[in-house]
Amino acid sequence: MGGSVIFLDHTQASASLGRARVHRRCRSQSRSLGAGHCRARIPPARSRRDGANADIPVINALSDKFHPCQALADFFTLEEKFGALRSFKLAYVGDGNNVCNSLIYLAARLGVHLRIATPPDYAPAAEVVADGKRVRPRN
Repeated sequence: MGGSVIFLDHTQASASLGRARVHRRCRSQSRSLGAGHCRARIPPARSRRDGANADIPVINALSDKFHPCQALADFFTLEEKFGALRSFKLAYVGDGNNVCNSLIYLAARLGVHLRIATPPDYAPAAEVVADGKRVRPRN
């Protein structure tokens, strides 16, 4: 596949820069990169805002609310082991965290029957559950 990697951690990137400098850095790096990958525990709105300043695709690898790459990897593994996932039954036991939120969205789009068990105070985000239910009937 080829390609090169530029790694910026919090000491080199946004945490040590002012807000305006982050926007300029995103815009500047998009001139020399084909795609970006952001793994930062920052609010989704800020992640989208930073990504909007780039002229290239920026993949959300991790945020406080979502962990879409983990969900994709989980479903790729399930499909590899069990084949087509439409109507597949999957149970998730754990905190209603960023991984759970991402599994809800992806399960809804893939037609997977997802059942979630969490401690009472650790349920997934209500708006994510509602969105998953809204998307589900189309499958």
